[in-house]
Amino acid sequence: MGRGQKRQYRRDFGRGNKGGSHNVWEQDRSQGDSVESASASSAPSNNSSKRPRTGGVPDTSKWIMNRDEMRNPDFEEYYTAQRIVPEGEWDAFMNILRVSLPVTFRINGGGKYAEALREKLMQEYTAKEPIIVDDEVIEPPCPLEWYPSSGNGWMVRVSRGKLRKSSVLEELHERVKRANEVGVISRQEAVSMVPPLFMGVRNGHRVLDMCAAPGSKTLQLLEALHHNVPEGEAPRGFVVANDADFRRCNLLTHQTKRVCSPCLVVTNHRAERFPVIKKDGKALKFDRVLCDVPCSGDGTLRKAPDIWRRWDCSGGNALHPLQVKIALKGLRLLKVGGRMVYSTCSFNPIENEAVVAELLRQTHGAIRIVDMRRRLPALKRMPGLTTWKVKDAERYYETWDEAKFGFKLYESMFPVSLDTLPPPVENREDEEEEKKEE
Repeated sequence: MGRGQKRQYRRDFGRGNKGGSHNVWEQDRSQGDSVESASASSAPSNNSSKRPRTGGVPDTSKWIMNRDEMRNPDFEEYYTAQRIVPEGEWDAFMNILRVSLPVTFRINGGGKYAEALREKLMQEYTAKEPIIVDDEVIEPPCPLEWYPSSGNGWMVRVSRGKLRKSSVLEELHERVKRANEVGVISRQEAVSMVPPLFMGVRNGHRVLDMCAAPGSKTLQLLEALHHNVPEGEAPRGFVVANDADFRRCNLLTHQTKRVCSPCLVVTNHRAERFPVIKKDGKALKFDRVLCDVPCSGDGTLRKAPDIWRRWDCSGGNALHPLQVKIALKGLRLLKVGGRMVYSTCSFNPIENEAVVAELLRQTHGAIRIVDMRRRLPALKRMPGLTTWKVKDAERYYETWDEAKFGFKLYESMFPVSLDTLPPPVENREDEEEEKKEE
């Protein structure tokens, strides 16, 4: 397919109700193959970077492990000691880590076309009987119950490897691939959809995505920026999508160009050294900052089972200082009254709660944690930890005084008394904006 021909099918937020997008979903599989092959030859490889973010794990489609191999005594010992799941739920937690991720995707944008696509998915797939694949009963595709705009987020409870073993699911898979190529939908893990939904991005916002590649979250931020903007107009704000690796920036550009948004800028800087941008002699501050930092990635065990073989706690310890630096830089770039979302794909409190506690400690009351329990109420969640242990190659430590002479440990890794930190605040801003939209 020629370049000009391909462009006319790309999704455009400003023209979401017209054009050829609908034809992409309707065309048969033989037509769609040309779209897929044309993109495959030009798309940058996920493995092109010699220094990938750990959160962007390698392709594991050819890794085969049985359940007996999915064990790591150090992993189990460490996270049992951290008490990251309630008592009585550990076995269920470990069992689900050994189950392949379901296939998930979301419909981009809004308008009549998105509504028509939702209805078609509902009519053609959700009413079907359960499907048998390799003697396993697979439930029909269904909407993600917690995703806003009901019917925009979808899940198929089957691994990618089994999609082609059912004619019904293979047909859906081919349609999803074609629609993903032109920006009608985005294939994206459910957990990856969550951080942008807490950002509260709206028309007029200046948004910074500090560690943006491969770009699925950036697409969500752009979608939010374009939400409710009249057809033919561009939003007043913009999204700056940054990544430290120029190869991953190429991948980011490839991913985001599908949506044809004029409000995107891609930059290539180390996140912790992102430069101050000046406008009229004044430093430009952002309304929203997404700080999805490089991490040990042990929360991706279900898609990267090789982590079972190589996991140890040193990865999280080594990345903690960088995570703090990136998050502090994000706060310096955030305007007063703005919002930053910090996220990782790790279970480790050293990479999560410890980083947030250090931000609160260093900013002396200038920032607050926002209570987001009313946002996405159907999303299952747990409170963050208030106590945890720090481990080096020798032993566990509970306080910094014990660990001052520990191997490559930092005071910022340890819990602090909640009495010394500012209390959380309620999420009034989103509630007020939602009332205005009603």
